[in-house]
Amino acid sequence: MKKRTLIASTALLLVAIMCLATASYAWFIAGSDAKATGLSITTTTGTNLVIRGNSDPSGQYGNVGTHNVSATLAPATSSDATAFAKLKDDVVIPDAGNYAAADFTAASLEDATNTGNAGDPVYFVTGSYSLKNIGSDAVAVKVSNIEVTGVDAAIKPAIRVAIKAGSTTKIFKPFSSTPINQVGSKSGTAWTLVDPNYATVNGTDSVVIASLGAGDTNATAVDIVVWFEGQDSACTTTNANALANQNLGINVVFVEA
Repeated sequence: MKKRTLIASTALLLVAIMCLATASYAWFIAGSDAKATGLSITTTTGTNLVIRGNSDPSGQYGNVGTHNVSATLAPATSSDATAFAKLKDDVVIPDAGNYAAADFTAASLEDATNTGNAGDPVYFVTGSYSLKNIGSDAVAVKVSNIEVTGVDAAIKPAIRVAIKAGSTTKIFKPFSSTPINQVGSKSGTAWTLVDPNYATVNGTDSVVIASLGAGDTNATAVDIVVWFEGQDSACTTTNANALANQNLGINVVFVEA
């Protein structure tokens, strides 16, 4: 069967950084938060996959789906894109050049929640979408590529993109597969540090996220979650400083097989 493609483009627009320091730390510090305004998702034409952003007031499916948000994005850590942790306020970030993953233990972490209050930072941004197959054949929807555009290369390894569809969650580290430090994982009320389980995609090794029936009138919910992984050694104040006045784009390519 002929493959069709769907390109989902999740864009964090108008990214600005307000930096108070120039030293290099992991877990870029307060005052070095990314201000991300707007997420959007677009699809190519000529496909049997149609999509819409759940916040789109028109409610229409088509080749373009949108979701908009305005927030200040602070670093966090997560192993499942569901529970997020941040450094406790009393944790001292080591001086430049002294960082190692072991500097931050599970005891350094506490829950990171998006309060929804104006002016408060958020620790992850979620774009929620609805996806349908209007073709005559059942399809498996795969993620074949993720691209990060519009930002300095130094910060890209710290970006995490999770795609959730039904009971499936895949987390991607789109740039620079190494080094991979342990990340926060919540068990009950306690935080631990675990080795992350990241999916890898390219044009020949795609990852299935959903199966859609032929002419399925029921929408499949797809969430795209984006955050700066604080445990990544690229998540530094110096690298965050390079984000100033740049636009952050996350392009997710789905393949209909």
